[in-house]
Order: sequence, then structure tokens, then C-alpha cells
Amino acid sequence: MKDRNRHMRSLSCLILTACLLLGLLAGCGKTDDANAASTAAESTESMESAESAESAGSAENTETAESAESAETHENADPSEAAETAEAEDPTAAADATAGQGTAAEPTPSQDPGLAYPYELDEGRLVVNSVFQSSVSNPDCNNEVGEDIVTLELLNQSGLYLDSAVFTVTMTDGQTFQFEADAIPDGGTVWAFELSNGMQSGTIAVESITCTAYYLDEAPMLGGAVTVETDGVTATVSSQTDEDLSGLQLGFHCVFEGIYYGGLTIDYSLESLPARGTEALEITECWLGEAACVFVRSGE
Repeated sequence: MKDRNRHMRSLSCLILTACLLLGLLAGCGKTDDANAASTAAESTESMESAESAESAGSAENTETAESAESAETHENADPSEAAETAEAEDPTAAADATAGQGTAAEPTPSQDPGLAYPYELDEGRLVVNSVFQSSVSNPDCNNEVGEDIVTLELLNQSGLYLDSAVFTVTMTDGQTFQFEADAIPDGGTVWAFELSNGMQSGTIAVESITCTAYYLDEAPMLGGAVTVETDGVTATVSSQTDEDLSGLQLGFHCVFEGIYYGGLTIDYSLESLPARGTEALEITECWLGEAACVFVRSGE
């Protein structure tokens, strides 16, 4: 009996030991599985990190390549095309894009104001009040009609009778225009029109005006031997002498609003004028205003 009990205890001990060994083996297996799973997870995570890094590097390289290509394209781009693109997006940027490229600027109209008026000539004896344009029938060009005819307004303040004067007006663009003013009494103002109906738009300024002038002490009126009275366009010529007169030359200006209209005189002739006699003349060229006699000369 005692031997049986001893054998039973020995068997129990063996069974217990076997169970313990089996438990230990099972635990080791679970640990190895966990470790293997952990290792596998770590390996997967490392591979994913590597792939992510590779992708990031690839993207960075692609971005770098694209930036380099863009820079090369911009460097080789036509400045005018860049300016057009910049202008479409931002007008200010367009101006910046073309700055410093050496592009020629568009020409602009002259800003030169030219001469200042009134402008004195011949040491102040004559004064040009203005140079302007007129669309008229030109009395200084055989009454030829024109548009924007260059016109000179002149004042005689010499204290003398202006017998004749010629003028040259030069514009800032090099054009020149010619004028003449004859038989202008002291204090008279005249509009002289360009002699060949020269025209100017008025956008170009006057650069210079020159003149050559001749004066007399007083208007030539045959020393009072003849008087001339005017009423509108009718001129009445009267002899103040007891002698017959012949070959008389009379000069008139048309007066329009107090100004002599036209630089050249309107000339009439009288073949004879009896002693103390009178003669009426119709100065039809002065239809715009009224006639004014500015000289009487003898043809002898």
C-alpha cells in the first residue's frame, strides 16, 4: 500500500512537471509569435517610411527639375512677350516688365510752347499780338479760299507810317510762312494772311519771326492836294488844288471791326481829276467791312 501511494505521488509529480513544461513551451511560443508579429510590423513600417521618403524625394526632385525648367524658359523668353503677358494680368507689371529692356519710346507731340505774345519786332516798333489760323477767302492771295490759313496779327506802334514790311514765320517743325503788310498808319492793327495760302493745324508752335520794315514820317497824301472821304465801300476823292491832276494811285484797306483785314493794299487808279473836282470810287473788295484810304500818290 505504501509502495502504491509512493508510486502515485511520483506519477502526480511527473504529470505536474509535464504540465509545467507544456505551459512553459506554450508561453514561449506565444512570445515568439508576438515577437515575430512585432518584427513584421516594424519591418512593414520601415518599408512604408522608406517608400514615403522615396516618394518625397522624387516629388522634390520633380519640383526642382520643374523650377529649373521654368527658370530656363523665363530666361530665354522674349521680353516683349513677357510684357504682353504682364500687361494682360497687371498694367503696372507690364510697365515693370519692359523697364530697362532698351525698347524705344513712342514719339510724343512737341510740348514746346514757342514764342510768347505779344512779341516785339524791329526794336519794339512792331508787335505781333498772335499767330493763328483762319478759314477764309484770303485777301493776300487773290481771295483764294482756304482752311486753317496761317494769319499774323500785327500792331504798328512805331510812331511812324509803316510803308512796307515783309515777315517770315518759322515753326518748330521747320515750316516757314511769308507775310506782307503795307501802308499801315501808326497805331493801326492788321491781320496779314500767308501769301501763298499756307496752312497749319495749330498744333505746332512758332519758333521765330523775322521782318524787314520801311517807314515814312507820315502817310503820303500829296501834301493835302487831295482828300478822300469814305462811307462804307464808297470813296469820294476831291481835288483841293486849282490844277488838274492825273495818274493818281490810291491805296485802301478793308477795315473789319477796327482791324485792317489783309496786309496788302487794294489799289485803284484815277487817270485824271479836274481842278477842284471830285470822283467817286466803289471799293467793292471791302464788302466785309468798310474802306479806308491809306495813301494817295501821283503817277507822274
